[in-house]
Amino acid sequence: MIVQREQVFARQVEQLRTQIAQVESAVSGTAQPAPAPDFVQRLPRVPDVRALLVEIERSAGGAGISVGSMQLQERAANAEQLARADVTISLRGSYPKLKQVLADVLGRFQNVTLVQWRLRRTIQPTDLETTMILTVWGSATGTAPSAAAPVETIASGAAR
Repeated sequence: MIVQREQVFARQVEQLRTQIAQVESAVSGTAQPAPAPDFVQRLPRVPDVRALLVEIERSAGGAGISVGSMQLQERAANAEQLARADVTISLRGSYPKLKQVLADVLGRFQNVTLVQWRLRRTIQPTDLETTMILTVWGSATGTAPSAAAPVETIASGAAR
């Protein structure tokens, strides 16, 4: 009788192992975790420089910062690099207000990075003159890959 029970248990164990193997093979084919989306896919196709410039002027005007000049240099995407637009901006004002403008801009645009921020004292003790270089990233541009676009200077309409 003990031998019969052991044989019954052995068959049940074998059936359970077979069922487990079938379930595991069925699950492994469909339950693959989805790959995390590539950060490049979340970038806009073309860097939206116009919206960035409008936001800088709006934020600077609201903070009482005077905007000097703005320069734009666009670079098309290629097999090794993302599309990008480098924006060089000259601003003048107090340090807390300059920092506020920068925080506003970087907080609003997730595809913008601060590359360089140079500060210089002016004649007035409370003001600083700054030159910021911001890069606006995109996944591609509508142009063919090239080395670099010419630098474009943009005149600012903000108060000086």
